[in-house]
Amino acid sequence: MEGRVFRLVEHSDEPFMNMAVDEAMLEARAEGRAGDTLRIYYWKKPAVTIGYFQSAQKEVDIEEALRLGVPVIRRITGGGAVLHDRELTYSIVCSEGLFGREIVKSYRRIASFIIEALRILGVDASFEGINDIVVNNLKVSGNAQTRRKGIILQHGTLLISPSSLFSLLKISGEKQKGRQGARVGFLDAMIKGDNSFDYSFDYLFDRLADALKRSFSSHIAPLVKGELSREEIVRAGNLADEKYRTEEWNMRR
Repeated sequence: MEGRVFRLVEHSDEPFMNMAVDEAMLEARAEGRAGDTLRIYYWKKPAVTIGYFQSAQKEVDIEEALRLGVPVIRRITGGGAVLHDRELTYSIVCSEGLFGREIVKSYRRIASFIIEALRILGVDASFEGINDIVVNNLKVSGNAQTRRKGIILQHGTLLISPSSLFSLLKISGEKQKGRQGARVGFLDAMIKGDNSFDYSFDYLFDRLADALKRSFSSHIAPLVKGELSREEIVRAGNLADEKYRTEEWNMRR
């Protein structure tokens, strides 16, 4: 990617806005109002997202989520239901020509910088299946993708530490083999290694974010720190209110 530079956005928000910002960045890139972007963020409160084609009722304990005040939000990307809590989330928006039009190959190519970032931290990770990253057969990262007007949006999670809310996901039997269930691993124990010091979530998040930025700059393209444009922020707010907060969108299947 010689000569190409990515904007680095480190903007975290509440759940509805997190999904709205990713879509607003995709729109801005597709319309030529923004360049290629890497975004690194966290969730200011827990949430569950479901894939575009999923049924919320089939994938999530909706009543319990309501009782606990955990929003359930439909993504514009595919994939399965995901609990977002103590994790780092990234999103990439760029021309599909950079990673290829073959989806599985593009997943693998994008995953390479995440795998290298984990190796910087002493964690030996590998790519598995269509879009998972695993360590010792434990899934530590799931990823999802959509494309619009020749532009890729891929976002994914890196699980830092366990959450008490996994029970909100209706996962059993075979589904656990590739989802957040029995095969999930958490990076806090892996990054600590033999050190028994109880690192805080913020400390681990910052270490992981720094490793991701180093790896991306080395293996994908240089990063230039930037901000969301005023247009992207306004559009994200509109998307959050008109789409991601609505029952019509989230419960449509």
